[in-house]
Amino acid sequence: MTVPTPEWKFTPVPPEELERLKNDCEIPDMPTQMTYHLRLAPSGKGDYAYTWKDKPHRLIYDACREIERLTVIISLETKLRQLQLKMTEEELQLLKDYQKETEKCWEIAQKLDALNPELPGSFTGYPSERIQRHLNVMQQELNRLQR
Repeated sequence: MTVPTPEWKFTPVPPEELERLKNDCEIPDMPTQMTYHLRLAPSGKGDYAYTWKDKPHRLIYDACREIERLTVIISLETKLRQLQLKMTEEELQLLKDYQKETEKCWEIAQKLDALNPELPGSFTGYPSERIQRHLNVMQQELNRLQR
């Protein structure tokens, strides 16, 4: 089972703004890019404001897709926990180290996308793909400057 990575079309929101919304609305978990824009739509703000007025059912479909995507992730994490019960201490430590590195990659990808949100594909795809996109742009810029 693969985790779908949909191509949502909205303006990226910096992590600080997501944190502000979380605190202001007393949301227990950090909002996603998607849920941030869905929350703004009924008040006539954000990228989905027009869709809310014109075709609100599309927002329901988008919200359902986000729920489905996150459900797959939770399901995978549950299966992983079940496997962990059968793992040795050494295997568990390796898995924890791997998870930490994965989280670091995700954080790096978020920071890079926030610095260059106009780059096609920002905030979409796996962290390694997102980081590679930025590295490619940096390499192209370096090559251009060296000419």
